[in-house]
Parts: sequence; C-alpha cells; structure tokens
Amino acid sequence: MSIKIAIIGAGQLGSRHIQGALKVKHPDLHLDVIEPDHRATETSKERNKEIDSEVTIKYHNNITSLEGSYETVIISTNSNNRLDIIKDLFNQIDTKVLILEKVVFQSTREFNELDALLQTKKTKVYVNHPRRMYSFYENLKDELKSQGSEITHINVSGNDLGLACNGLHFIDLVTYLTGSKPAAILNHHLEEIIPSKRKGFIEITGHLWVYFENRSSLLISSLNGSNKATSIEIICPEIKYHIEEGGRSIITRFINSKWESDSPIRAPFQSELTTFLIEDLLLGKELKITPISVSKVCHTLFLECLKDFVTNKSGKKYKQLPIT
Repeated sequence: MSIKIAIIGAGQLGSRHIQGALKVKHPDLHLDVIEPDHRATETSKERNKEIDSEVTIKYHNNITSLEGSYETVIISTNSNNRLDIIKDLFNQIDTKVLILEKVVFQSTREFNELDALLQTKKTKVYVNHPRRMYSFYENLKDELKSQGSEITHINVSGNDLGLACNGLHFIDLVTYLTGSKPAAILNHHLEEIIPSKRKGFIEITGHLWVYFENRSSLLISSLNGSNKATSIEIICPEIKYHIEEGGRSIITRFINSKWESDSPIRAPFQSELTTFLIEDLLLGKELKITPISVSKVCHTLFLECLKDFVTNKSGKKYKQLPIT
C-alpha cells in the first residue's frame, strides 16, 4: 500500500514543497497536488523536471479528488481562504499531520474555529517556520545553552522587509531560541500602510517592538531603501552575534571585547527543508517546525497589534487583516 501525502497550492512556495517531496527516497510514496490555476500547475511541472524522483505524483483541480488517509498535507495558499480549505479537507480525508504556511489566518476567530475542528481529530498541526531547521540557529541555541547565556535583545532590520508577511518568522525565531512566548507587541513606531506585492493584500513599514515572557525583547525594522540584505543582531550579557542570512551569508561573534572572524552560513532552500520534514515524519520523529499551539500565541498578539495600527491609520475597520 502506498504512503500518501498531499500539497495544496502549487504557486511559488508550493512548487518548492513539491520539489522537496519528490526528492524523498521512498518507492511507495504517492503525492497528490491540488492546484486550480493552470499556469501554476504548468510552472510546477516544469520545476519538477529538475528532480530525479521515484515518487508518484498526480495533479488535481479540487480537494474532492483526494480520498482515504494521508501521512501529511501541506497547505501552501494565501491566508484569506485557508480556513475554508481546512474545513473542506477534513470533510474529505483523514491526515496524521497538517502543515500550514504563515500567515496562518487573518483573524483570531479563525484560530478558535480551527481549535474547535481539531477537537474531533487526531491530526497534529504545525506552522512552517523553517528557521528552527537552520543548522546555524540550532548550533547557536546549543551554544547559548551550554554557556548558560540568555538573550536580552534581538534587532532585525532590512529594506522592504515585508514586516506584515515576515514579522512572524522572527517572532517565532526568538520564541525558539529563548523558549519563551511573546507577552506584548507594540505598534507605536509603525509608519505606513503600503500595497503588498501580492494583489489584494497590504504591507506595513516602520518598527515593531515585541516583548517576551522571559523579559527579552525584539525590534523588527522595515526600512526604505534598495539594500535587500537582512541584518540580525542577537545580544546577550557576555556575547553578541551578527547574522546576515542573505548577502554575505555570515555569522560573527563579539566576545572578549572584539569581533571574531566571519563564519560562513547557509540558509537551506524550502525544497531541501520539505524533504527533511517528510523524511522525519516517515521515521516517526517529532517535526522541528512550530506546533500550532505556540504559533497561535504569536499570531494572536501580532494580528491584534497590526489590526489596531491599520484601523487607526486608515480609518477602516477590519474583521480580517489582509496580510499573507
């Protein structure tokens, strides 16, 4: 009997999940892809030609084409219709694991509805915050633990950072590194509402302050300018780290009053990470990405904070915040 997985959404990110699934070495793995857009399907199929795969893959237009039980389903769609997709999915099949992209939902109400749905399911739900799988962050967390160091503050800054889209990734990163959940998020220094690169959604510029239960803090700054490299500063009482995930791709330590030499790092592609996720799943391992219960705390504070800013800035009231 074949082992079945499904990916819903074959767009830019979804097609990379598909490539990752195709790289799993398992002769009995069957992959179903749901994508109603013909152009996205064709682009995905072209990208699949890069992979020498043993996996059986089929494309479908609708969730109703799925049947039976699945090891995992990855939903890689925009946030505005994700809850409806989950409802349709649960009415159609059973899945052991459900993996969701961020922004998961556009309102706290939708999280509560998902909680209600899960009361009758044995499905484990995770949110794809992939930095928890980056080896240099895993090593950094181990290093801090072995030294007994605690993070006091993190600065994240970049031009056109996509704060509304990507802010949750950095909030989750601090949650991962410190083991502490956010306690408050402040919007006093946010600046402008701008159109997102995704039609129908918005982005936000400025500075977002996040405070965590262990008293550490995070400042995310989305700046104007053309330099796309994102800089991350991690500050502890005895040591400081400077990280550039893109651009120079380095990590540097400031210790004993001097900067050490840069060490190269590499942020893996989503297509690689999806392979690792599925392989861990098939081996019965706990996935390294974020459980939905943890991500819900981060999302709830984040959504309410941004919604308050957008309402005051625009004069419009939003039941659902149009970010993805």
